[in-house]
Amino acid sequence: MRVSVRMLALGCAVTAPMGLVAACGSRGGSAPDPNPSSAATYTAAACPSPNVAGVPQLDLGPGFSCGTLTEPEDRSRPDGRRIDLAVTRLAATSPSPRPDPLDVQATRSCRDRTAGGSYDPGAYDTTANAADVADLRVALGVDEWNVYGVSYGTDLALTLLRDHPDSIRSVVLASVVPTQSNIIEGFWPGAAEGYRALFDACAAQPACAAAYPGLQDEFTGTVNRLAASRLTVGLSGRRVVLDGYTFTNLVIQQSLAPGNCAGLPALIHSTATGDGVPAATALLGTVTPPGLIGYGGGR
Repeated sequence: MRVSVRMLALGCAVTAPMGLVAACGSRGGSAPDPNPSSAATYTAAACPSPNVAGVPQLDLGPGFSCGTLTEPEDRSRPDGRRIDLAVTRLAATSPSPRPDPLDVQATRSCRDRTAGGSYDPGAYDTTANAADVADLRVALGVDEWNVYGVSYGTDLALTLLRDHPDSIRSVVLASVVPTQSNIIEGFWPGAAEGYRALFDACAAQPACAAAYPGLQDEFTGTVNRLAASRLTVGLSGRRVVLDGYTFTNLVIQQSLAPGNCAGLPALIHSTATGDGVPAATALLGTVTPPGLIGYGGGR
């Protein structure tokens, strides 16, 4: 999806699915604006190509159209800075789509992109994000829609339901994040525990320890090297780019499935020695299959 100033990637549908990038993060202390901003405007624009460099499966097909939602950064100052939120729309596959669209949500952080840009961090939170979604609905001329949230998207969906309920026909929540929780605070501690468990488990098993001595140092060195210089892998006619963040996140993603854990030391070692094929193959396996909106861990 296209990434703009605000922080959350989410998809919607107006008789069809669509996507936009909006705000993410913990909710601020300001009172929510009960009404969408009348200053918001929507303008059609060309879709990005490629959508995500190195991951051709995420390129937008001919059924997509894109645009930009432009509105005030801070709704209490309508004459202040204006920001652009990228929107992606996908045409309905049904020959007779229902009149009420579907709004689908997921997350992506872009704090580093805004930290040095003289933006107001106080204007970027879940409450503002929900107002962004409400603004988009008005700008597109949609009277009512259905909301589908996954993971952090459930927090956003609940906030949207609380602050802007009149336009919502139904809500579906998968892998619920309660509105009182801040999942961002647990991301790094959780990842650090996972890495430590992997390194300790390998060191405790004679065969693994003999095959991959110093696995932790090898992993750290590889991450630092990839952060400084990306590794590009050609795989079955595809170009896969590995950087430090992509590699560290890949190890986390692979560890979520118990059957993948045993192969992680070998994957780390291969990447450390310059062979990026195993990591690139695993990375392509994490790409959401066509037709799947998103994964969720809740039951």
